[in-house]
Order: sequence, then structure tokens, then C-alpha cells
Amino acid sequence: MRNLILITGICIFLTACQKEQVVNYVIPQKQKLFAACFIGDSDSITSVYLTRTTPVIGSENIDKVLIKDASVQISTFNQTIGLPYDDNLQVYSTQANTLIIKPGIAYTLKVNAGNESVSGTTVVPVPAAVVLNTKIDSTLIAGDLFNTYRIETTCLQTSAGRYPIRLAAIMVFEDSGKVELTAEETNLLFEMEQNSSKTVHFTQFGYDIFSKPVRLEIIALTTDEAYYKYHQNIEKYKLNFFIPFGEPFFIYSNMSNKIGITGSYSTSHVTMYPL
Repeated sequence: MRNLILITGICIFLTACQKEQVVNYVIPQKQKLFAACFIGDSDSITSVYLTRTTPVIGSENIDKVLIKDASVQISTFNQTIGLPYDDNLQVYSTQANTLIIKPGIAYTLKVNAGNESVSGTTVVPVPAAVVLNTKIDSTLIAGDLFNTYRIETTCLQTSAGRYPIRLAAIMVFEDSGKVELTAEETNLLFEMEQNSSKTVHFTQFGYDIFSKPVRLEIIALTTDEAYYKYHQNIEKYKLNFFIPFGEPFFIYSNMSNKIGITGSYSTSHVTMYPL
């Protein structure tokens, strides 16, 4: 009992000694270049997103700082392409089909902005061989206005070795518009061994009554290591965003300043289904 009284007294004393005080301390904010670029063999235009980062402490909100006057280039062993800034899209982008993209070739992104220069290199992966097995179920809703499409896709990886594979389902409309379907699974990017398979379920609820869907595209992409690690880190960050306690979380980067990403992918297989 004596010990209990002593402990209680100490706790009361420590509580009474607490005092809140506002400390005017300015945390140094050093901005760094952040560049993001993903190069794909099926893309007619390659884009680079460029901004500056600012350390954020607590709940402080920092507006993004876009960089519009940088020198941005993508180069290979026999080709260098300059990317102008697009005010509407807020990215640097190539002209259609000016950058020749081939599997097995290394591409280097170089950015010069003010006193900073950053670079990153990716090798477009040789596509893995895959087999896609797809089932489509369409349910008519509200007369002729809306259809709900449910798609189950199983991807079988048949190449020797281990490859990062990304699955996607694209709805194409009469006006050439495209929408990527929502998946029930949170992760659509897998590392797959030979003869292993993954199944993903997609859903598309309705469509614009002024432009009906004309086809469904099921796509399997082979990605490089940087693309795979970056997107896996992003998914983990989203899952752990609301956890108040945990270890510091760092997003994968392969840029020379350790902030940003240059990744690539190639098309393994595309299956088209008329609707």
C-alpha cells in the first residue's frame, strides 16, 4: 500500500509539472526535383511529370510546384528527343511516334532545371509469353441505356524465369474514348514464375448513353524492375496511410537524386472482344 501511495504521488507530481509551450522553430525546407516517366512500347506519346518536393512536417499542406522551363530529354544509343512542356496536361511530352521504343534497349531521362540536374535509366523489358483466358458477363439495366460488364481474366505466364506482369482491362467507345475498368483486387501487378497464373475480376458499371462501348481490351504488360517496385511501394503506402504508428516508409526511386522514377514496360498480349 505504501508503494502504491508513493507511485500515485509521483504520477500526480509529474502531471502537475507538464506545461505546453509553443516553440517558434523554422524547419529547413529544401526542395528537390521529382521526375516520373514510364516508357511503353504501345504508347505513341511518352510523358514526363516534373515538380519540386518540399519536406512536410505533421499535417502541414504544401502546394505542388510545377516546373515549366526545364530542359527534358530522353536518349538512347542512337536517338535523343527533347520534350516540350504541355500547359494543358502539365507534363513534358514527345510528339506522336517520334521516340522509337524497342524491348532490350536502354533509355535515359535527363532533366536540367536551374542549378539541378537529375537522370534515370531504364531498359525496356523483353515481353514474357502469357496466355489470357477471359470470361465476360453482361447484365442489361434500365432498358437499352446501361449495361454492367463483369470480366474474369486469368493470366498464365509460360516463359522460363520470373517476370513482373501487370493486367488491365480497357473499354473502348464509339467516339474512340477509353476507360480502364475497376478491379476488385487492389493489386494488378504480380511477379510470376513460369506456369504460374493469376486471376483478376474487373467491373464496368454502365456507360455514356451518347457513346456506346464497341470493344473490350484485356492487356498483359511485362514491366521492368523499377516499374514493379515503385508501384508495389505505392500500393503499400496507400494501405498504411491511415496507420498512426509504424516504421518510416520510403517510395522506391532510381533517379540520380534518389527522388523520382524512370520505368518501362512492354506488351505481352492484347485480346480484343467486340461488344
